[in-house]
Amino acid sequence: MGSLEEQPAPRDGLKALVEEDEAVRVLDGLERDGGMAPARLATARSAYENLRQAALLALSGLSAMQQRVTQLLSQLQRVQAEQEAALAGSTDPAQLLEKFRGDRELARLEAAKAADSEEAARGEAEALQQRLLLLNGKLSDAEDRRRAELAPDILLAQEDVELLHSQLDGERAKAVAAQQEVDDIALKLDTLQLEVEGLRAALGEEQEAVKAVEGAPGRARHQADLATAALRQMREEEAEVVAQLRTHEVAELAVLQESKELVQQHTAAARAVDRLRSRAGVREREVEELARDVELAKIETEKLLAEQVAWDLEVEKKTADAKREGDAAKSEQRGCVLVQRRLNRAELEGKRVAEEIPGLRNAIRNTHAHLVSEQRAGAREAAGAEKLQAELASLVEQVAGEKQLTTVQTELVKACMVDVEQLGNECTALKEAAAERDAAIRVAMSQREASMRLLNQQLQRLGEVIAEAETRDGEVEELHKKKVEARVGHRELRDLCGLMAGQMGRFQTVLGYARRNAEDLEEKVQAAEEELRTLKTAAEGRGRHAAEAEKARAGSQSDRATLAAQLSAARRAAAGVAEAADAAGIELRLAGREAEERQEVCKRLRANASAAMAAKQAIQLALLSRNEEMCGLFEQSAAVQEEVASGTLSLQHCGDDVRVLQLEVAELQRRLDATHRSTPNVVAYDRQIASLKADVLRARREAEGLGDALESPADSAERCRMLPGELPTREDLESQVAKIEERLAARKDLLEQKEGVLEELEALTEGLLAQAGASHYPALQLSMRTNEARRAQQQLTRRMMAAVSELSLYQALSLKCAADREALKSQLAAAQLEVAAGRPPTAGAEQEYERMERDRTAEAEVRAQAAELRQLKAAGMLGVLRSTASPRPQAYIPEELGVPKPFPGLFRPFKPTEPALALAAQQQQPRTVAPAGMAAPRSGGACCAGSPGGSRPAICSPEPLLAGM
Repeated sequence: MGSLEEQPAPRDGLKALVEEDEAVRVLDGLERDGGMAPARLATARSAYENLRQAALLALSGLSAMQQRVTQLLSQLQRVQAEQEAALAGSTDPAQLLEKFRGDRELARLEAAKAADSEEAARGEAEALQQRLLLLNGKLSDAEDRRRAELAPDILLAQEDVELLHSQLDGERAKAVAAQQEVDDIALKLDTLQLEVEGLRAALGEEQEAVKAVEGAPGRARHQADLATAALRQMREEEAEVVAQLRTHEVAELAVLQESKELVQQHTAAARAVDRLRSRAGVREREVEELARDVELAKIETEKLLAEQVAWDLEVEKKTADAKREGDAAKSEQRGCVLVQRRLNRAELEGKRVAEEIPGLRNAIRNTHAHLVSEQRAGAREAAGAEKLQAELASLVEQVAGEKQLTTVQTELVKACMVDVEQLGNECTALKEAAAERDAAIRVAMSQREASMRLLNQQLQRLGEVIAEAETRDGEVEELHKKKVEARVGHRELRDLCGLMAGQMGRFQTVLGYARRNAEDLEEKVQAAEEELRTLKTAAEGRGRHAAEAEKARAGSQSDRATLAAQLSAARRAAAGVAEAADAAGIELRLAGREAEERQEVCKRLRANASAAMAAKQAIQLALLSRNEEMCGLFEQSAAVQEEVASGTLSLQHCGDDVRVLQLEVAELQRRLDATHRSTPNVVAYDRQIASLKADVLRARREAEGLGDALESPADSAERCRMLPGELPTREDLESQVAKIEERLAARKDLLEQKEGVLEELEALTEGLLAQAGASHYPALQLSMRTNEARRAQQQLTRRMMAAVSELSLYQALSLKCAADREALKSQLAAAQLEVAAGRPPTAGAEQEYERMERDRTAEAEVRAQAAELRQLKAAGMLGVLRSTASPRPQAYIPEELGVPKPFPGLFRPFKPTEPALALAAQQQQPRTVAPAGMAAPRSGGACCAGSPGGSRPAICSPEPLLAGM
């Protein structure tokens, strides 16, 4: 009994864990933060509530089952007590045995039901716990996701809060500044009050000052007249200066026209000189071309001679090459024999490889069969593992049902461990077999690669031999081409000799033409010298005109200097007048300011001094008149200022014109300097002409020497030498061509044989290459299958380790359950001993029994009350108000309310007509709610009062209701 009382504690803890789960707080937090959509939040909450209710139901079922177990234990104890009593009271063994058997069957049935219900409750509790965990995970994921989504919004909100804080600080600073301004304004008001008092005291003084100001406008008027006179004088002087400037401008225009004419004449002379220069350049280029043609003729003759020598050397080289080619052909024949031998060896190697290929195929098939067998073994191992897992699951179920391991179960566990060890041994054996198989595959692959390398080497050698043969054929073709080119070269030499004869005649004609051109050039040079003399005389005349223009320009510059001095004097006078006008304007402004100040003082005195109103009005009238006069003076001063500004602008324009004239004079000076610099240098031209004549004489002498050398080349040993050797005859050349053609035909036959051999080799090696390419795919499949087998083996080992760990956990759980069972048995034995001694089984058994009795009595009372209520409801008496009072409709209505009563005859009450909407709108007045027992005033009738006791609301007529609508 003590153990049964201690069991509800963990149940209560589990219930508290279910009720106070983290998911509830998470959902509440999401609902407060608004981190999830309301629809999703509602679905999650409903799902969580369903899971929670299911868990609570499972816990309640578990608690009911535990209560049932306690009841069964109490019944067992009662049965044992009855058995003891029966043993003590009766002596019939048959009856006792039958009774014991019946009780035992009942107890077994109850225990089986309790065990089934307990297992179902545990399964439901585990499923609910898993669903709770899954829901908690989903909720945590949703919370994390929502936090990640809300992170930028939170940052923006924080930034907004900081901005609001800064704005609030700014507003506070503004409020402080405003408070300071208010304090300053208060201080200013105090000072203004003090000033008002001082102004009241100084009223008499200000009146005297106003009288003194009356003489100021006359002085200002006099100064303005003086300023206008000075401005008129300045205008007259400015007109005179403008007239002088115009005369000087006309003179400058004339000088500019003359300078333009000089420039045009100078440009015409420069153009003529340029034309002469261009003609002289053309003649020089013609002479240079003639010299170049002569030099080219010399070079071409030297080239012809060098080419003839080179062709002779080339013929000698070709003969030597032909000899070497004959030797090379012999060596090539030997190489072809060697290549044929190599080809025969390659064929033998190919046959050997073809014989080895079936062995490789058989090895691949064997490895494939091994893989299939290993896959089947792996499948069997997987089936054994699944069977072992099923046995472990059944063992776990038995342990969970019985909470104690039997000897059979221990043996099963030992057998499972033995099976696990066997599986481990088999796995190691499989690994060793896989390693051996990998080694065999590597050996086969290395053999295949070696055979492929050998074939590739042989094919490379064959390709090299073919390439060498092709190069030899190309060399033979090149020799044939060179032979043809040598024949063409001989023909070209003959043609060149004829061309040389024609070129010599042409050179002679060209030299005569050059002599005539040189004479024409001499005549043209003389004419150019005469033109240069005329240009020199013209340039001297232009120089004299330029000197005269320079003198005129110097005179204009002196006049301009005098005009500038006059302008500066006029400007100084204008500046003095402007200063006087400014002084007058300043005085006028000061007078105006003083008048304005006096007006303000008068206004203040008029506002503050009520006693001196009449005198102040007179002063104001006087000030108004003076103000009008000042306004006139202001207008006159403004006009004077405008005139002064226009005068300054005109002076600035004059200064700008003077600067423009200075710039134009500088431009004329520059042009004159340019004309002086661009005038031709006659001495330099004479020197150039003398150098040109000397060059022409040298060219003539060189041309005559070249002509003599071309006419008689035998005189110079450099240009004429005898060549050794003899030219081959036609019969020798034809015999050499026939030999080369025979060699060419032999080479072609050899190439055809090589092509046939190559075709045979390709036909033989095509099958081998196809087989070698096809052998890659099975090896790839084999490696893939071995990898899959390794992965399956690793997965199987992991599953076995997981099963072993799970088995160890179940073993620990079974040991704990056995310990708990032993403890419960000891507690049960102690309780039985206490009962046998006549004492309660546990310390709180009596209190528990009393509590159960109280619960039974309370339950019986509740059931009796429920039966009574059901009877009343069946009789229709439930919910009916029963009273002995008679119905009186007018018993609680006061007489002063005027409620209509059933009067007979003409005194029957009438129903008033409803007022119109306009009338109802005019009759709207605020209604006052009267408290209980008091009548509120109303328009149009008496308001209804409440009931005397205040239990009923007041009943009013419809008139105020209509008026309030």
